[in-house]
Amino acid sequence: MDGLQKRSTLFGDQDKLADQARVIGEAAALCEGALATDAVCEAVWLEQGAIASRDRRPELALAPLRRAWAARKKRLGEEHASTLNVAGVLAFTQADAGDVEGGLALAEAVYAANQRIYTQPTETSLRAMLRLSRLLKRAGNYARAEALVDEYLVHARRLFGDTNQNTILGFSDRASLLFGVGRFDEAAAQFDVAAKAYRTVKSDINAALTQGYVADSQREAGHAAEALPGQLEAVAALRRLYPKAQHVMLARALTNLALTESAVGQPDAALAHHDEALAMHRALQPKGLTTIAFAEALRAMTLFELGRAADAEAALRSALEVLEPLRASAPNQYWEPFALLTRVACANRSSDCEALRRGAREAQARSLAAGTQARLRAALDQP
Repeated sequence: MDGLQKRSTLFGDQDKLADQARVIGEAAALCEGALATDAVCEAVWLEQGAIASRDRRPELALAPLRRAWAARKKRLGEEHASTLNVAGVLAFTQADAGDVEGGLALAEAVYAANQRIYTQPTETSLRAMLRLSRLLKRAGNYARAEALVDEYLVHARRLFGDTNQNTILGFSDRASLLFGVGRFDEAAAQFDVAAKAYRTVKSDINAALTQGYVADSQREAGHAAEALPGQLEAVAALRRLYPKAQHVMLARALTNLALTESAVGQPDAALAHHDEALAMHRALQPKGLTTIAFAEALRAMTLFELGRAADAEAALRSALEVLEPLRASAPNQYWEPFALLTRVACANRSSDCEALRRGAREAQARSLAAGTQARLRAALDQP
C-alpha cells in the first residue's frame, strides 16, 4: 500500500493524472479493510483529498480528509503539529465546499492551538496563520486578514529570509489581498517583489505566473497598455515551461491576457485567447466545472464587445447556472458574472433587466472584492 501511495504521488508529479487517480483508488480500497488503521492510510486519504481539491471537487475531498484527521488525532493526539496541519487543510476544503463559516471556525481553532503550543513562531504555526488570513479574506474580513499576513511576513522574513518559499508565499498572499481590496498599484508592486524572489530561487513557473499577476494588477489599476507586454511575456514563458504547453494555470493566464487585450481595444486577439483557454480547460478538467463556466462568462464580454450581444447574454446565463453553488463558498466568482449579465441583459433590453438590477444593488452591500464591486457599479451606471 505504501508503494501504491508513492506511485500515485509520482504520477501526480509527472502530470499523469488519470494514472494517479487509478493508483490512489487502489490504495484507498485497501484502506477499507484490515489495513485501515495503518498510518500509511492517513497519507492515502490526504492524497485523495488533495486530488479532489486540485480537480476543483472539494465536496469529494471532505470525506477522506476527515478520515485522515480522525486517524491522526487517535494516533498522535489532537494538538500534535501533524494533526493540526491536517485540520488546517480540512478547514480550507470546508470553505471551498461552501461552508465558509465552518471552515473559518476550524481555522481559528487551529490557529489558537498553535498560539498555545508554540511560544515562538515556527513554520507550522505560521502556516496556520496564513491559512486563517486567507479564509478571513474570503469571508470579507480584509482588515484582520491583512494584519495577519503582515505579522506572518515579519516572522517569516526573520526566520527564513526573503528568498525562502515560505516568505515568498507571504509576499504573494499580501499582494492578492491588496488586489482584492482594490489597492491595485500596491498589489502590482508587491506581486513584483514576489516575482523577483521566485526568479532568484529559480522557480520559473511561479515567477511567470506571478508576472502575470503583476499585469492583472496594472490592468485593474487602469494601466492596461503598460500591462500587456509583461502579460504576453508571462504567457510565452508558461508555454515553454509547461509540458506540452498545456496546464490549468496556463489556461487561466490566457484568460487574463484576453482581459488585458480587451482593455486595450484588441477584441479579436482577446477572443482567440479566450477560446484557447477554454479548449485547454475542457481538455484537462471535468465537464461542468465552475472554472470553465467562469472562463466562459469572461469570454462572453468579448462577444459583447464584438457586437454579438445575444450570444454574450446566452453564454452568461448558461455560465451562471453552473456558478450558482459558488454564492456561499466563492461569492466573487458568482457575482462578477452576475454583474456582467446585468450589463449585457439590460443593454439587450431583456425582460428581467430590472430584476437583475435589483440583485446587483443588493450584491453591492456584500463584502465582495473591489473588482467585483467595480463590475456591479458599471452594470448599474449604464443607461
